[in-house]
Amino acid sequence: CPNNIGMSGVSSHCHVSSQRCCHRGGVVGAFHSHSRAPVSRPLARRRALVSRAASSRVPLCTIMSVPPRALVLLADGSEEIETTAPVDILRRAGAHVKLASVEVVAGTWARLGVAASRGVGLVGDVSVEEAAQGTWDVIVVPGGMPGAKHIRESEHAVKLLQSHKGHVAAICAAPAVVLADAGILAQGDKATCHPAFAESLTDQIGKCADDRVAVTARTGGDQGSLVITSRGPGTAIEFSLALVALIFGSEKAAEVAGPMVVHDGALDGAAAVSAALA
Repeated sequence: CPNNIGMSGVSSHCHVSSQRCCHRGGVVGAFHSHSRAPVSRPLARRRALVSRAASSRVPLCTIMSVPPRALVLLADGSEEIETTAPVDILRRAGAHVKLASVEVVAGTWARLGVAASRGVGLVGDVSVEEAAQGTWDVIVVPGGMPGAKHIRESEHAVKLLQSHKGHVAAICAAPAVVLADAGILAQGDKATCHPAFAESLTDQIGKCADDRVAVTARTGGDQGSLVITSRGPGTAIEFSLALVALIFGSEKAAEVAGPMVVHDGALDGAAAVSAALA
């Protein structure tokens, strides 16, 4: 477990209850396999409030006291900054954020620990199959290769993205490799991605925008739901602040940005989200 990692990156002692690791969700080089365990389903009241927030275009936190819930997908080869920046910044804002691993062992056991694109060990909170049992205000897909490819090849991840009719966000390779391939981005939508995947995205939806953060209404989603896309590690903070604006509002995004000493244009994506929600 993260509290017991030795120099080799291998846990020397791990208390396991019902085949689950006692420490999860850290950014460390621990790799464990876990059995699938049920997670509690959100109450019907929350589902109704989520629907109300989407239809009224009012940030969820303004109509309920329960923190908004965000899910960040995770795979071997996911880009580290693009994965952790949304987790960090959304948690600064007060969101309840979970990392969901798409990896499995022998096609059966969920593997929460992954090796990210630069070899950094990341540990998910839940498997993507467990995450599918919950309700999320936004689902975030990081880029990085082959991480985006692994997410696209995960049947559970694709089904989760397609069945979730609320907000979706993706960065770097993921808009082209995951969202367009899954039909979440459609012809004519405004979206951006890493320059290396711009031609692919253009082929799929007609154009790749030059914006550092692009916002479009979600085709086939709930009323008021958006798709937010961005370009790469260098735009990950702007992307994440846009997610804060999406579920908390632009004032909260500015509040979170202040102590982070971000550059002057870091809230441009947040402003684009606010305009789309207006």
